[in-house]
Amino acid sequence: MPGGCTLTDSAAAQGAAAEQRAAALAQIGRTCSVNEERIVAVESPADGSPGREIYEFECADQPFGLTGFFPVAGGSGEVEAFDCFTMDARGLECQFVSRDTISNELTRMVTASQRNCNVVDYRVVARMANLEGDVAEVKCDDGRGWFGEFPDDRQAAGQLVPCAAAARQGDECVL
Repeated sequence: MPGGCTLTDSAAAQGAAAEQRAAALAQIGRTCSVNEERIVAVESPADGSPGREIYEFECADQPFGLTGFFPVAGGSGEVEAFDCFTMDARGLECQFVSRDTISNELTRMVTASQRNCNVVDYRVVARMANLEGDVAEVKCDDGRGWFGEFPDDRQAAGQLVPCAAAARQGDECVL
């Protein structure tokens, strides 16, 4: 019947949307060779305006995992991306990247900063003042712990202080 309804190929529509999300991540400088993705939540601003969809991505090139915030249709929010280490402080536990995997990556960062620590647990406290990383506590397998900076480039930890010294500065280690 000419001019009649046609059904949308949902797989094609989902694939196109996934490609748009990957392109949006690339535009903000976050690479992700997507293996898998899942929607985690939708932000709902208090003023009732359209929020953002939050997706988690499994990326071959992102050992800390990746989450992305994408404005919904009609929304005005910005695209943002954070790894699963940062999202831990926001209460999101990623499913594609385990805490053990993140602990192993933190061990690599601490070791790259000339410290000896096999990280067995961690707690993200806050974003760094310059918003270019996270402040966190890490617990080592020998019972020691460090409190310090973990820059977003995730190459090496920044300033780290033993938990005893952190306590004297007013920062509390609890792990």
